[in-house]
Amino acid sequence: GPAGTTPNGPRTSSSIHEGHNMVEYLSDIKVTLRPATIEDADLIGPRLRQSDAAELLAASGLSAADSLRFSIKASQGGFCMIAITDGGEPVLIWGVAPSPTEGVGIPWMVATPEIYNPQYLRTFKKLCGEWVERMNKQFPLLINYVDHRNVTSILWLQALGFTFIELVPNYGHGKLPFWKFMRASNNV
Repeated sequence: GPAGTTPNGPRTSSSIHEGHNMVEYLSDIKVTLRPATIEDADLIGPRLRQSDAAELLAASGLSAADSLRFSIKASQGGFCMIAITDGGEPVLIWGVAPSPTEGVGIPWMVATPEIYNPQYLRTFKKLCGEWVERMNKQFPLLINYVDHRNVTSILWLQALGFTFIELVPNYGHGKLPFWKFMRASNNV
């Protein structure tokens, strides 16, 4: 659907109260997490949500697969993971790349429309929270940019504890407004 909407509608807010069910959902949905490889760019790139593909194009001027190849390579000094269903469908790919500044990491994540399945949404909200904590252990400060049109990702980042610092008016290849966001570990 359009940016900022989910098939769940208002039910998404109630998932906070269902947090104790998260682990059960994880075992029910049979998703494999593994380190991502360069080849995964071709597996997940063409299947991305339209909002994520549009953001990658605006930021880099590259196709989703080419942009992901770059991100996967850049994340070698950090980590990069992919989640794939038992049916072989990729759901999301995420990682963190070291920045030139010591202690600063560049977090990123893109997903396929498969993530809107309510069982995945609950599970991956928990999973992403755990992985963001891991990112912040490795890099006390996480900083990146998100396309201002990508409302779904902005809401997701807010839920994961990221703060929006400034709106950069002419960001990247497409010279579009992007929000700069950050998250500091508790020890900073």
